[in-house]
Amino acid sequence: MNNRFNIYLPLLMLKMFMNLLISYILFKGNRVLWHCTVDTSTTCVSCSASTYTDEPNGLEMCFSCSTCDAGDGLRIQKACTRLSNTICEPLKGFFCMVRKKGSCKLAVKHSQCNPGEYIQQKGTASTDTVCGECTNGTYSDGTFTACQTHTM
Repeated sequence: MNNRFNIYLPLLMLKMFMNLLISYILFKGNRVLWHCTVDTSTTCVSCSASTYTDEPNGLEMCFSCSTCDAGDGLRIQKACTRLSNTICEPLKGFFCMVRKKGSCKLAVKHSQCNPGEYIQQKGTASTDTVCGECTNGTYSDGTFTACQTHTM
């Protein structure tokens, strides 16, 4: 009898270790419904609509999906799934100033060049507009990509 106990004890300990491991490290896209006990395994369920987990975890709740608010200069690049959060990108005419996990968190409207300046480099989704100053004898209303020569 003692010999049988010696065989089953390591198996029981392995099962308990696996249950404990599963309760703390679930696959992404899932959450814990019930943690394991001595007699039961951990039960996990998929994240519900508008929630996600993007890393293995032992969480009891999934994270809420982020929104991309047009009022903040953002739009959806990739919709949220149970495996990943929403990815936002700047609207046309805006550039991203703060990026986290591949998603734009803060977008700012491109700068406008003033009269006497020209657009040296047009703004992109990741950079602001760069303005250059016109030299003597040239002009720009701020919308030109090169200064124009004054004519008499």
